[in-house]
Amino acid sequence: MMPAGEIVAHHLRVVGIPTAYAQADTTVIVGTVRLCFVEPPAARLSDTTALGTSLTATSADSMPWGRLRTFRPHASLAELVAARNAVPVVVDGDNLPVWAWVPEEPGGTLYIGTDLAADLTMLRQGDPAAAAQRPSEAMWGVAGERPNYLFEARLDPADPFDRPADWWVWTLRTALIEHAHVQADPVLPFGAPGAVIVTGDDDQAPLVDYQAQAALLGNLPVTYFLHPLTKHDARTLARIARGRSVEWELHPDALDAPASYDAILGEQVEWFARLVGRVPRLVRNHGFLNDGYWGHAQAWLDNGIVGSSNLPGLDGRVVNGSLLPARLALDGRLTDHWSVLTAYGDGVFFVKDWTATTCSDEIARMGRRIVDSGVPGVVVFNLHPANHARAAAMHAAVRRLVNEQGFAAMTLGAAIDWFAARDSGRERRGNENILAPRVAFERPVGLFGRMRGLIARLMRPKAVA
Repeated sequence: MMPAGEIVAHHLRVVGIPTAYAQADTTVIVGTVRLCFVEPPAARLSDTTALGTSLTATSADSMPWGRLRTFRPHASLAELVAARNAVPVVVDGDNLPVWAWVPEEPGGTLYIGTDLAADLTMLRQGDPAAAAQRPSEAMWGVAGERPNYLFEARLDPADPFDRPADWWVWTLRTALIEHAHVQADPVLPFGAPGAVIVTGDDDQAPLVDYQAQAALLGNLPVTYFLHPLTKHDARTLARIARGRSVEWELHPDALDAPASYDAILGEQVEWFARLVGRVPRLVRNHGFLNDGYWGHAQAWLDNGIVGSSNLPGLDGRVVNGSLLPARLALDGRLTDHWSVLTAYGDGVFFVKDWTATTCSDEIARMGRRIVDSGVPGVVVFNLHPANHARAAAMHAAVRRLVNEQGFAAMTLGAAIDWFAARDSGRERRGNENILAPRVAFERPVGLFGRMRGLIARLMRPKAVA
């Protein structure tokens, strides 16, 4: 059984509620507020469709995060609302309350009639049952198992950019702010509405490609995943990183022997440590190699790998329902390994025949979706050094997110450190490997909004060159 309370408290801390902690599997405490998970009565048990049952957050107005989906039976709290003058927070299609707020001295109780932890885990990590039917055909013309099939049944084909996992967490955050007056911290550095993370799979690229890509990236931070057959040595790593924010991590390659992944990873971790001078912290498997339901996770944990970006969205589709990092919940516990979607890859120029104009338009629309939703998102791009010329438009589009839409930029390691610090209650000091947004934020609201804009202007660097 998954630790429901811990999962929900963890997600609250990720979105800036640092005091959230689990008191039990069915209770989360936030200051003087109690979150109580209500088990649905047997009479309410029913199967849901693959896309879930639609619910609505009452305070969202027309904002995207008000459209909710649950994949488990849910309880009706109509009697509670009538008996205790509670305030509906989430309602079903018949406008019956599913979540309800009951004010009490000195705080109150938020009753949650959905299996929130199960919904978050299903959306973010996929369906364990799907692992029994692994795909046998190559995806995108490249051999090897990828994790996408774990998520496809829950991905709404009419809205592949939807973020249902993030919407649930934002609904909870908003309820605590509006009804219990809980103080919330900004989700991202500088209070930015979004953040970009540029990564690049080494894939044995000629070193001249690294130099050419540096010109396209300007001063954007970048995380490179080194292939075991990289052309780099310690001297060239230092040269490429000189004067830039560059992070080196591991790109494990077990495509030729996926059954031996654990042993191969151990060997490649040792190789990486000899080359870089430290063990790797982060991985993205070569070819996004996958093994059923998170079958590589234990090997990552055994080797001290704290984060991965091994879920491919390719063209921005949010396959896991989230644009925020979170820790994996496996084997009945919340692990210390963080996962975040790789939303875009330069493979779109080859697999989907994107043009430069298509790329620019799609990424600009994605940025506007995030800003307009009011829910911050972290967008990871995979830009191979070897593909820099073909993907020049994607490099430029990423820079415009920082220069024109107010996104922060950071390495993947800096992002994981940022959220891990929030999760543990530590203050994250300094902004190394984090680039402030170039522009002030649109539509600042209230005192917090004005302060956020002021901070952004004070810390604004020169434009991404």
